[in-house]
Amino acid sequence: MSIRIDANQAIAGLSNIANSIPQVGATTRRAAAQSGVDGAKGRVHVITGRLRNSIRIISETQETTRFGSDVYYAGFEEFRPGHSYIMAEYNRLQTAWPEMFMAGLRRFF
Repeated sequence: MSIRIDANQAIAGLSNIANSIPQVGATTRRAAAQSGVDGAKGRVHVITGRLRNSIRIISETQETTRFGSDVYYAGFEEFRPGHSYIMAEYNRLQTAWPEMFMAGLRRFF
């Protein structure tokens, strides 16, 4: 009597994981950036609403998604004591994005 262990299915499964990582990464990166936009809009100090309304996804490449604001005073507001809105979201996303990525991988499989 003998038992045959075939690694081909395991190897094929690993190949599927490797091939899906870029797709899952792009999808979850975009979702994380949008989450950052929404969070920053909820945190920003509002007087007229111009700064809040300008917060958006600014650019995307295959590897990166950048969000923020391009109004001239956005940086001044960010670094006023108690007014941080972008760095607060950056810090939150340091733990949120990896969790989103892992959840995306689980949904993919």
